[in-house]
Amino acid sequence: MSKKTMLRRVSESLGSSLGLPRTRSLNSVISSPKKPKASSTVVKNYGASYTLDRYLTNEGHRLVASYFRLNQTQKYIQKGTFHKITEKELDELIDSYNGVTTRAFETLNYQHLSLTLAECKLLAKLLKYNAITNIHTLNLSRNRLSGSSLKSKWLGKLLKKNKSIKELSLAFNKIGSDGARRISKALKINTTLKRLSLEANRLNTQGGLFVSDMLKVNRTLKYIHLGSNNFQFAGIQGIAEALRVNESLVSLSLDVNNIAISGSKLLADALTINKTLTHLYMPRNNIGDEGLKHLCQALLLNNSLTYLDVEFNNIGIHGNTEGSSVL
Repeated sequence: MSKKTMLRRVSESLGSSLGLPRTRSLNSVISSPKKPKASSTVVKNYGASYTLDRYLTNEGHRLVASYFRLNQTQKYIQKGTFHKITEKELDELIDSYNGVTTRAFETLNYQHLSLTLAECKLLAKLLKYNAITNIHTLNLSRNRLSGSSLKSKWLGKLLKKNKSIKELSLAFNKIGSDGARRISKALKINTTLKRLSLEANRLNTQGGLFVSDMLKVNRTLKYIHLGSNNFQFAGIQGIAEALRVNESLVSLSLDVNNIAISGSKLLADALTINKTLTHLYMPRNNIGDEGLKHLCQALLLNNSLTYLDVEFNNIGIHGNTEGSSVL
C-alpha cells in the first residue's frame, strides 16, 4: 500500500470526527507532496509515521487545527471548566455538529464547581441545542447558585427550552424561594424532566408553595427530592393539595421539613385520594405517635403506596403498635 493511499485512510477517519465539516473530508484538500517542515504534523498509522504537512494545502491545515481546537473545547465542557472557553468557541463547537446528535454529553456531572453567572449562561446556551447535545443527566449540586438570582434565571430559561434532560440535581445550592419560583415556572412548561432534586436549598414555606403549584400542573415528573427545605405547615399544606391532583409522581422525599402532627394529617388525607405515589420519605419530621396514626389510617384506604420511611420521628411504643396493625 502506498503512503498516499494510507494518508487517504487516515484523512477519512479524521473527516468524520468532531469539528470537521461532515460534507467535506480531508481528501478534498490533499495536494501534491511538499518538502516537510521542522514543525510538521505527524500521523502514525500501520506501525509507521508520516508527516501530514506534505499532503495538505493551507485549507487542510486549517481544518486539522480546527479539529484539535474543537476537541479541546469538548473536553473543557465535559469537565465543566467553562471559564476556559469563550462564547465564540462554544458556537463553533455547536456549529461543527451540523445538526447531527452526539453522545459525547449524555451525562454532565458538575458538582462542586462554584459556577459563575457567565458560566451558567454558557451552560444554558449549550443546553438550548438539545437536539444536538443530547444531554440526559445534569448534576449541578453544590455549586453555590445562591450568589445571584440571575443564575436561577438562566437555569429556568434552559428548562423551558430543553427537551432532552431527564434527570436534574440542584441539591445543596441554597437557591431560596426566588430560585424555586423560577425553576417551578419553567417546569410548568417542561414535559421531559422525570427526576428532580431540590434538596437543601432553603426554599422555606414560600418556595414550597411555588413547587406545589408546579406539581398541580406538571404531568411528567416522577421523582422529586424536597428534603431539608423547612417547608413547615403552610408549605406541607401546599404539597398535600398537589398530591390530591397529581397523577404522575411516584416518589416524594420530604425529610427534615418540620411536618409535625398537623402536617402528617394533611399528607394522610391526600394519600386517601392519590393513586400513583408508591414511595414517601419523611424521616426527621417530629410527627410522633399521633402523626403516624394518621398515616396508618390513610394506608388502609390507599392501595398504591408500597414504601413509607418515618424513622427518627419520636415514634414510641403506641406508634409502633399502630403501624404493625396496619402491616
